[in-house]
Amino acid sequence: MKQAIIFGSAPVETWSFLQPYRTENDLIICADGGLCAAKANGLTPDWYVGDNDSGGSVGAYPADLLPSEKDVTDLDMAVSRALALDCNPIILCGCTGGRQDHHFSAVGQLERIHRVGKAGLILDPSNEIRILSPGTTVVPETPDYHYFGIVPLDLTMTDVTIQGAKYEASHIDLFRYSSLAISNHLVPGQRCTIQVGHGIGLLIRSN
Repeated sequence: MKQAIIFGSAPVETWSFLQPYRTENDLIICADGGLCAAKANGLTPDWYVGDNDSGGSVGAYPADLLPSEKDVTDLDMAVSRALALDCNPIILCGCTGGRQDHHFSAVGQLERIHRVGKAGLILDPSNEIRILSPGTTVVPETPDYHYFGIVPLDLTMTDVTIQGAKYEASHIDLFRYSSLAISNHLVPGQRCTIQVGHGIGLLIRSN
């Protein structure tokens, strides 16, 4: 399976954060104005998805052309294209920091990707966001981020254990309205794991 990188049209000042995640055979999908972002990275789009209302244009690429009045976002349809092409993982960038309705909708796309059995990431210059699901997850050490935090998507994540971090926890419940699991740190030389009994959330690594 190929990794897909989906470019949205939210403004990004520098794209250096993306380089550690690149592979040789990335499939580049541009959600409308994300076409400009891909070109700014020196990348040739493999697919264009959009309605041409935020700076994108069809050009000579394979395309899913959308009407300007529709019931889904360009990013949603770009994810549909990545799933149809059986891509895994699927990286979303250029989809945070602008309009917050689009930002939170992008988080919803992570859950959608997770629920069909694939891995998704949201990346921006300061954050890496992924789904945290029941079972044991090893918190990545690279690329390096200063903080990590857990934000429940379900109302409650139960039986959560954090080991190998500055702030450890044993068999606790996390609630969506609580900030209990924010601003943790990895400990150099230690393997950090998070065990979840029930419920899904976001694992956010940030600088």
